[in-house]
Amino acid sequence: PECDEFVHVLSRKLGLCLLRENYLQVIESVEASGWVFEAITGGDEENIDELIDVLAYYACALSQSGRADEAVPIYMVAVDKQYPPETEEIDDSSSSSGSELSSIGDIGSEGKRNTHAQRHNVIITDVMLLDLVGSARREIYDPAEAEEHHLKALQMKVLSFGPKDACVAYTLSEMGALHESKRDMAMALKMRKAACAIIKECMGDRNSRYYMALQAQAACHWKFGDLESAYAYAKIVQGGIERSFGSRSELLPASLLLMGLILTSLGELSEAEQFLKRSHDLATTIWGQGCVAASNAMLGLALVEERNGAFEMAELKLRQTMQAREDMIGPLHSYLQQDLAATSLLYYRIEAYHEVEDLLRTSLPAMQAVHGPR
Repeated sequence: PECDEFVHVLSRKLGLCLLRENYLQVIESVEASGWVFEAITGGDEENIDELIDVLAYYACALSQSGRADEAVPIYMVAVDKQYPPETEEIDDSSSSSGSELSSIGDIGSEGKRNTHAQRHNVIITDVMLLDLVGSARREIYDPAEAEEHHLKALQMKVLSFGPKDACVAYTLSEMGALHESKRDMAMALKMRKAACAIIKECMGDRNSRYYMALQAQAACHWKFGDLESAYAYAKIVQGGIERSFGSRSELLPASLLLMGLILTSLGELSEAEQFLKRSHDLATTIWGQGCVAASNAMLGLALVEERNGAFEMAELKLRQTMQAREDMIGPLHSYLQQDLAATSLLYYRIEAYHEVEDLLRTSLPAMQAVHGPR
């Protein structure tokens, strides 16, 4: 009983740390947990069912801290137990994410039911693990394996809950992120729009999950340069969040950030700065100084300073962003590429070529550690 209580308390603590994006604390807490750490990293299949939440939280923190290559085998300890490779019956005809939900191949339903019968009082379900593995694979630029795991999750969910359940929307959203990383605008938007449509149909359009899905769609438009659509959707999200949840909602900093980035791209720098400052200040109030959300806003403010020609202030804010991320997440993290790219482009713009070369040379090993040599 004492062990059960310890695992329960630990898993809840880790969940709260993840919500605050305090990945280093998650990693440190698990690695200091003695037998729990040994069990989840040593492939202890006998006890893995009771530790599934801790395992998933730890692997997720590793993935977000630039250690996705370490996270994948930890996830796979649980995935391989629940879905043994030799018994998988996934229909290869549905291996393309472009197929419609109604055409997803059937799988062995009896095997699926058995995997869910033995776990109780867990947050991370078996099928959620498949999506988490897919996300980690995406972090290390393994799109084929990532898509395979997301498709397995999609098939399991459609079989268990039907094609219009909200949990299906989550997998579609993850597949949208995968196609964004592959620079496939058509497929990325198709996944994002499908996720929004499912949530709207089964839950309505006045809830946090719908706003988050629509925000992801707005961000997708922005990433591919469709600024008019991005602004229209982002404005709907920001207004909806404030009306539904108030001006201090935890959903708001990300919404304000996206509005600021879109306005920066549109050249509306004064208005962009207001949104980004508000995002930074609200994130700091909610999660504390130096949190990831505040660092994201600080990066946006650096981009505004650069566009305004205030290059010294832009450099200062970029350096503050990178230091805050290192303090919160560690020296290797999933934001490393964008931070270094923004700083390098700033130096290049002011013809500080020596600084660009030094930054890229010293940072290349870290970049390769996070994203692989490709």
